Amino acid sequence: MHRFSRSWLAAAALFVPMLAWAQPQGAEVPRPRLDIVNPFGAKLGTSLEVQISGADLEETTELRFNHPGIKAELIELPEPKANPKEPKKTKLGKASRASGKFKITVDATVKPGIYEVRSINRFGISNPRVFIVSDLKEVAEKEPNNDVPQAQKIELNTIVNGSFSSPTDVDYYQITAKKGQRILASCATGTIDSSARPLVEIYSKAGRLLTANRNYSGDDALADLTIPADGDYLIRVCEFTYTFSANVPAISYFYRLTVSTNPWIDAVHPPMVQPGKPTQVTVYGRNLPGGKKSSAYKIQGKEIEELTVTITPPGEASKLNVGFRIDPRSAELDAFAYSIPSPTGSSNVVPIFFARDPVVLEKEPNDTPESAQEIPINSELAGRIEKRNDTDWYTFTAKKGQSLWIELYADRLNCTSTGVSTLMYFSLKKADPKSGNITEQEDSNDTLSPNHFFTRNGDPPAFKFIPPEDGKYLIQVGSRESSTLYGPKAQYRLCISDEKPDFRVVAITPYTQNALPSSINLEKGAPASLDIYVFRKQGFHDPILLTAEGLPPGVECPPQIIGTNQIYGALVLTAKPDAAEYNGPIRIVASANVQGVMLKREVRPASITWPGPQNNPNFPLIGRLDQECCIAVRDKPLFQIKIDPNKIFIKKEEKLPLPLVVKPGDKLTVPLEVVRNAPEAKVAITTALVTSQRNNQGLPGNQPPLLFNNGQPMPTIAADKNDTTFGLEVRATAQPGVYPVVVKAFGQIPYDKNPDGKNKKPAIFTAVSTPFTVKVLPATLGKFIAKAPANAKPGDTVDVAVKVTRENDYTGEYKLKLTLPVDLKGAEVKEVVLPAGKDEVMVPIKLAKEVTPKNYQGIVLSAVGKYESQFDVKSEIKFDMAIVKGK
Repeated sequence: MHRFSRSWLAAAALFVPMLAWAQPQGAEVPRPRLDIVNPFGAKLGTSLEVQISGADLEETTELRFNHPGIKAELIELPEPKANPKEPKKTKLGKASRASGKFKITVDATVKPGIYEVRSINRFGISNPRVFIVSDLKEVAEKEPNNDVPQAQKIELNTIVNGSFSSPTDVDYYQITAKKGQRILASCATGTIDSSARPLVEIYSKAGRLLTANRNYSGDDALADLTIPADGDYLIRVCEFTYTFSANVPAISYFYRLTVSTNPWIDAVHPPMVQPGKPTQVTVYGRNLPGGKKSSAYKIQGKEIEELTVTITPPGEASKLNVGFRIDPRSAELDAFAYSIPSPTGSSNVVPIFFARDPVVLEKEPNDTPESAQEIPINSELAGRIEKRNDTDWYTFTAKKGQSLWIELYADRLNCTSTGVSTLMYFSLKKADPKSGNITEQEDSNDTLSPNHFFTRNGDPPAFKFIPPEDGKYLIQVGSRESSTLYGPKAQYRLCISDEKPDFRVVAITPYTQNALPSSINLEKGAPASLDIYVFRKQGFHDPILLTAEGLPPGVECPPQIIGTNQIYGALVLTAKPDAAEYNGPIRIVASANVQGVMLKREVRPASITWPGPQNNPNFPLIGRLDQECCIAVRDKPLFQIKIDPNKIFIKKEEKLPLPLVVKPGDKLTVPLEVVRNAPEAKVAITTALVTSQRNNQGLPGNQPPLLFNNGQPMPTIAADKNDTTFGLEVRATAQPGVYPVVVKAFGQIPYDKNPDGKNKKPAIFTAVSTPFTVKVLPATLGKFIAKAPANAKPGDTVDVAVKVTRENDYTGEYKLKLTLPVDLKGAEVKEVVLPAGKDEVMVPIKLAKEVTPKNYQGIVLSAVGKYESQFDVKSEIKFDMAIVKGK
């Protein structure tokens, strides 16, 4: 059951900061948007005819599936009859005969599962939609079936691809079953991109309600009935609230009703296993082959079965290949798909997650501090809320100063449903009855984006724990929903480990005010960008290198950086002017040096599922992970923007070396040029940064390191101008690192998507710059203290004690130099090296006998360190020294 749903998402948007956005309001240029392929599923080894629907789908000639065994053939409109008066009239081309209908053929070797389909036309390639391949008979809903006498008759073990034509639409189906058969009527919606929230009811032919269900998992429903007598039964499906949202198309209210006696998996325990290691797990479900009735559990009042099996997971653990919908809040996890075969067909597919450390199972009783279960550090505990109001206690032994991370997963394990479904918490204390809590962590409002890629969830944030002393510590785990959410599905994963920094990266089409599902469509000779979001785990803050693989000829993507601590950025691709048209996938890889080891992580593609409310950047959009990242290459752009890093300056007369290396406090001026490729592009061009105010977690006030245009809106280039500049200031609080800068530009240009161009209206065109990077050096590599001895006398050699508290992870040597006041005559100093890894050294001052005794103020100690063995970073302090008369 949802703790919060889509309505909560809208309300929550009121409590997140608005992103500054410079895009003008208005219609955007055409980009193919695929809303549905109907029917949206087929049995393997069969063919069927489908109809596509959406926006800007004119002249769609091709459908692209992400499996080579699923092929589409355009069903062309017939040629018009020849006009005797114009016998030489040119025949219509294939694009002009596009009907929106295709013949889909699914090879018998294709495995059952969810795949993706995209449409292709002259505007580019569309967003993905699901297309499901099954091993059951598939039929389409046939209207009218709105009342009992019109009920559509279907066989058992059949899938119906249906939809709600209106908010009050009700669909009836009739089955024939035998006594004792356990019938499962699964209605998939949220897991297949649908906006529907179905209620499924099963009635006797006499009209008695036998069972009903909604919100079994997210918006999906699962009605479960053991047939009481041979005969006919009615299945009623409707939109539970009898309302449609104004923010999504009505066509998005479709469903996939599976009525079968096939196995069904409710849960697998433990929900995580180590990669490549054969593991025994317990499957909880219904109609399980060889399963035994569970004496301990029911789910939503229904009896379930248990089955112990051994699974061998894949060996590579950094993947998330599950073949079904993954909500943004679960996008950081690694998992694989699991199902159970049977003679009548396969079960539903569930995720099993990869564990980084050995898995430990919860052992009851552990409901009190006295009965706390002992678990080792560097393990993952598989637990669950067993019963109503259950809380669990665990104990572990730690050493003083040990750097530990504690993380609790539960809501994120429900990766197929939208919205928060459970609210978890944990508390930590010393294993002493008199001690209070060290911390209590529960769900937070943290999200990578407040609108575009909304990752807010009901789990507590990861907690870094440095034990104050050796000994045992207690953790209590519980759920705020435990009065209603408990049993085998209420699982959690408690991880306690030494610090193991890591990261996961997601790429998604850029956010726009119209919030439309789309893909990246490159224009020849111009750049285009993907938005990048980063899950930084267990203290990882270093830069991440992005590279693209499998690019088509003529498309370039040089390696690019997501800067230090950044959780948001961009990846820019550029099509050369002579690039050929292209429609297909690319692969993006993220790499970073983590504790001396180069880690590579495949970037996970994502997309917006349905349009959000226009011009409302505070509304969290519904999105998901995709199975592949696709791009298209099309015609030349109407305008471009360019930034030449060679022209960036601090002082106009001084040329800066590349790459740009700056320090806190530096103020740069960045020239920006617009190239207008068509007369109609002589319009005002507004600009904005591809950046976020939540980039750099951990900085004072969570400020980003770079301040653009003195905090004012980015400049607008007038219609009669082709260039401008903007300011870039490195904040005094900026942490050292590499920070990429990408600028986006918008222009409202008259446009008509029809080739004749007779009805041009203003449309928003977008351009992006290629990125340039700014490397920020640390303001200091350490805090120094210098202390001269008391009562120094003329003729003495004085040792000044210098101590340093090293900063910014610097471990190298310092070159120390003293600069004496002009009135201190007759003293000699030499440069001294403070060796690498050392924190103290003596710096001598040789005093001549002629030195005048007095208190000398403002002696300067300069310390220069080689940051990254390349860049000089200088620190200076002043101290005083008293010289007294000798005896």
